[in-house]
Parts: sequence; structure tokens; C-alpha cells
Amino acid sequence: MPHPHLERRYLIVPGLRSSRIYVLDTKPDPRCPRLVKTIEPETLHQKTGYTRPHTVHCGPDDLYMGALGTPDGGGPGGVFLLDHTSFDVKGPWEADRGRSSLPMTSGGIWAMTPCSPVSGERPVWLRMESTRNCS
Repeated sequence: MPHPHLERRYLIVPGLRSSRIYVLDTKPDPRCPRLVKTIEPETLHQKTGYTRPHTVHCGPDDLYMGALGTPDGGGPGGVFLLDHTSFDVKGPWEADRGRSSLPMTSGGIWAMTPCSPVSGERPVWLRMESTRNCS
């Protein structure tokens, strides 16, 4: 039997607004995935210093996730690591940011619609979130 992750059976679903990360298992029925793990925002904040996870990338040893900001809204986002077996948050990927205040994310700046902005620039998403009511 192959290693479970070689089957590509798990879906990692980042909650951009909630900062939660959901892990879904598509086995045995891909049409009815099961929630197998929820990573709460407090865990993400404590272990990485980041908030608002978004893009997921597979690496040889870990999963790499971009994050758009920090819990207090005062700093740039970055990239953090998830263990590819347990899906535990391991910590930030950046060893040293230096003097950079720019987000070191795995994506760029996008604006999909006026009510669903996605941005690597903190002032844009903070301003959009506080001024739009798209419910």
C-alpha cells in the first residue's frame, strides 16, 4: 500500500478571513470528503506570527503556505511550513527577514472582484475588509 500522501487524497483548505486551515480526506469517497483536522488561528499565530493563510505548495519535506499578514495587522505576511504527514504547523519558512517590511508570500496582489479582494499588501486587504459588506 502506498504512502497516504502519495495518493493525493488530502485537500488543504485555507480560510483567508478566519485564518483557520482545514484538512479534508477524500478517501474512501472523493465526492464526500471528511474533515480530519482543523488548525485554529491561535495555533497559526503562535507558531508562525502570521494570519490569513492562502496558497499551498507541496515541497519535498513540507507543505509551504503563504500568509497575507500578522495577527495585529501591523506587519507583512510570509511563508510558513506544515508537516506533510501530521499537518502540524512547524513555523515560519523565513530564517531572517532582514530589514524588509514587504510580504514574503507565495503569491502576488490580485483583485478578483470588489467584494473578494486578495492582496499581499496589508493596507489593501485591511481597508477593503473594513469598508465592504458583501453578505
